[in-house]
Amino acid sequence: MSDCVIRDSHRGVSVSVGTGTNGYVENVLFANLVIETRHTSTDWWGCGEPIVVRSAPWHDEAGAIRRVRFSNILARGENGVLIHATAPGSVHDVLLSDVRIELARWTGYPGGRQDLRPLDHAAPFPGEAGTNGLRAITPPGILIENADDVRLRDVEVVWGEAPAGEYGAALDVRGSREVSWTGWRGVGFDGAAAILVDGSAA
Repeated sequence: MSDCVIRDSHRGVSVSVGTGTNGYVENVLFANLVIETRHTSTDWWGCGEPIVVRSAPWHDEAGAIRRVRFSNILARGENGVLIHATAPGSVHDVLLSDVRIELARWTGYPGGRQDLRPLDHAAPFPGEAGTNGLRAITPPGILIENADDVRLRDVEVVWGEAPAGEYGAALDVRGSREVSWTGWRGVGFDGAAAILVDGSAA
């Protein structure tokens, strides 16, 4: 996918797999994109994430995602980038290169949440009863969760206008292996750490 403008959307570009232990989504390229995303009604999947890569089951198990590339992207959203796997390692080999992410708030919809649907309240990412897969979180600029071999090259996270405490770290890495960042630019929001790795400042 290349040379596109996405505006006023509840989610930008997404690579997702939800069913089948033997299924793969692989060798996917995104380039030269301008993306604007925002919160909206919870009737729609997506909480304003400009980029999503995730493997999460509809039922018991999900397939895997590997070899995904994002390059030359300018994104502005009310939520951050989400790279997420329910089963550790089922998202593998992801590259973000020359990507700028700006987070800000401009709608009146509630923030402080991520959309993990089709997950609902099932382990290992429990949500509160009735939330239907919406997880309460202080969103970072980029969240990498249970993914392997994720590389950030010349990536920038910046902050626009938002209430105090609305966002957290610029980069938050959780339960992931072989995550690297070169040419990184970004500080935490409102005094938060720039980069967190399993809860500790890096």
